[in-house]
Amino acid sequence: MVPFISSSPAPYNIVVDQPPLQPDDSVPIPPRYWWLKRICLATGIFFILLLALRLWWGYEAHRRLQAEIDRIIAAGEPIYPEDFDPKEEIPDDQNAAKLLEAAATALSFIDDDQNMVQGIRSGPQALAESLDKLANLYNNNLAALSLVKRARSAPQADWQVRVRTPVVSMLSVQRKVAIQTRADSMEVDAAS
Repeated sequence: MVPFISSSPAPYNIVVDQPPLQPDDSVPIPPRYWWLKRICLATGIFFILLLALRLWWGYEAHRRLQAEIDRIIAAGEPIYPEDFDPKEEIPDDQNAAKLLEAAATALSFIDDDQNMVQGIRSGPQALAESLDKLANLYNNNLAALSLVKRARSAPQADWQVRVRTPVVSMLSVQRKVAIQTRADSMEVDAAS
């Protein structure tokens, strides 16, 4: 027997006899970490159930979405990006996009005109001083303004943008263009 001396704050020490550990006494009572093991098992089961719930809900959401898409297609309505493309070519005189592009090209607006328009905001005095310049700006852009007026009454607009499924974000397109530009410049540098 090995004596055990307590370090209690009592004025006296108590000696307790403990039996020495035997080889068969190596299993602690209660078992070590038994609550930790139960909590880890419960947490693992919880996450497995959560994963199963997520997979089931993903399947169910996909099934519902596909049923709605099928209903819309059966009704003959457009749903995919390609469905919104014009079915036939639009003549340039009826295409508002072409008219607006022509108006942008015909627009005559220089930096002095920009500064003059900004100066008009300062008050009625500046407006009165700039009336002749404004009339001149208006007369210089009559062709562009008439094209804009025709574009407003055009029945359709086709900007020649064709989006396909899956829709690619502009960021990834810009990244591909930047990578290709870098590769092209490296080839030019290597050739020279």
